[in-house]
Amino acid sequence: MPLPALHSHRSSNSSSEDYASEDVSSSGTADQVGPTTPTRTVSRRRFLAGVTATASVSLAGCTARLPGKAASVDSRTTRDGNTLIWAYPASAAESDQGFEGIGYAAIRFQVFNMAVDADSVVPALQFRLNSTVADLAAGESYQGYQADSFRFHIGVPRTYDGAAGIRAFVQPPQWPDIRTTYGYNGGVRELAVQAPDVHEDGTIIVEGRFQPYDATLPSELHCGFEVQASQTGPLGRTVRADGRETFDVSVINLPEGITTA
Repeated sequence: MPLPALHSHRSSNSSSEDYASEDVSSSGTADQVGPTTPTRTVSRRRFLAGVTATASVSLAGCTARLPGKAASVDSRTTRDGNTLIWAYPASAAESDQGFEGIGYAAIRFQVFNMAVDADSVVPALQFRLNSTVADLAAGESYQGYQADSFRFHIGVPRTYDGAAGIRAFVQPPQWPDIRTTYGYNGGVRELAVQAPDVHEDGTIIVEGRFQPYDATLPSELHCGFEVQASQTGPLGRTVRADGRETFDVSVINLPEGITTA
């Protein structure tokens, strides 16, 4: 089914009813159609404390982080079926409850046929972005972290986009503020989804889809994430993590009539 209340980005081959500019030399900025129900979970610690999102942001501002002081931590990449997962730091231990590091980022892909007519093919490559910092499974040595900001990017090869064309849609949550761009970056047409001002722990989900103009999807997607997180308190650390991976779309079980190129 089509997603409600979407940002729309226009590919270089798109038709006149789409929103973004035809100028392929620059990135298009999304136009928000309307708010959606937020998809977000917070840690049990914050829930029991009864702290509101507004109060959390105010408290986070008291840490007085200085720009450029973040330490870089590495990440470990895994693929679980249709999902890319980056866990950080890479050296963090795993337990029966899962990963016990600072947090993780994930991108999950699914392909659907959105056609109402059973004989038609209208493919949609849906994605689900997950940024989780200091959730319940965080290790004891990594407690107290909050996400400052995060950014995901998904790149469609320029060779595919130039031949077929593909539109991108993003369904933003009501919180935090999500900013999106869709434009050429080297050899790919890249959708970037970022939240520059989070200051919360827990999980934030952003969903969307790519929709081509025919029944052919790109054979691969160039994916990545960046996150900055800080521990609360005057002695807390600020860290940055990032990761990149190419996702092979052919591993998805494609509906009949939908192919990759």
